[in-house]
Amino acid sequence: MTGPRQLPLSRLGHLIPPLVESQALVALVPTTADLVWAAKAAWDIARIAARGGRRVALVDLGVEEPSLHQTVGLTPSDGIVDAFEYGVSLSKAAHEVDGVFFIAAGSYTASAGDLYAHARWRKLQAGFRSEGALLLLFISATGLAKLSAVADGAIVLAPEGLNPDSTVGLELAAVVERGTPLLGVARDRWMPTGPAPSIAIVPQPGHRGRGARAAVATLVLAGAAVGGWALFAPAIALLRTPPEPTPAAPPTPTPTPAPAPVAAPLDTLP
Repeated sequence: MTGPRQLPLSRLGHLIPPLVESQALVALVPTTADLVWAAKAAWDIARIAARGGRRVALVDLGVEEPSLHQTVGLTPSDGIVDAFEYGVSLSKAAHEVDGVFFIAAGSYTASAGDLYAHARWRKLQAGFRSEGALLLLFISATGLAKLSAVADGAIVLAPEGLNPDSTVGLELAAVVERGTPLLGVARDRWMPTGPAPSIAIVPQPGHRGRGARAAVATLVLAGAAVGGWALFAPAIALLRTPPEPTPAAPPTPTPTPAPAPVAAPLDTLP
């Protein structure tokens, strides 16, 4: 059961017809707690299988928690439990919705195991095969393991995919060993979404690692220098322009000492 085929909801219209064209009884196995999602997926598969005019019946065997009738807004009074345990006609319990003959779970039952193990399933499988019709059973993995008929195929309904190591995955592995092939896993997308994986760069030991870090540091500094140059080039150009020569101040003249006054001659002659 390794690598089951992925069946994204957006591609069911192309993927489902070839998977079920030669099958008479196919199990739709929900493996999620979101039964609203699983029920919608089951209805999508049933409608797609009936597009070409093939007669398709969809039976809700989720008797512990029925959900298929809510998806299409039905409130049926009779269902598969009433047909198997109380003798109600299947034609009376069936409702045609979008070209699909739908049979709800019906009345509550305390013996779901007996319902799954009823020999009537093998007769229904043979009848659908002889008519070229398709019987789809919305059933748990536990219920499928107890089903009296060996289904011609199983489609898992799991929005995030199937974990083969889970309890449900192991139950399905036992079903596959019994003879029921796993046709695929209906899910929201091809693969689960999540954060992109990060890539770690491991430095080499020794001086090479230090050299690599030094090279990275050099590149960072060089990038910073380039950015700095672009931002500050005008300022740097101004700083690098040589200043205009300043004319020298004229020398201060040295003051000439005043001549010493001439003393009047002391002469008494006329």
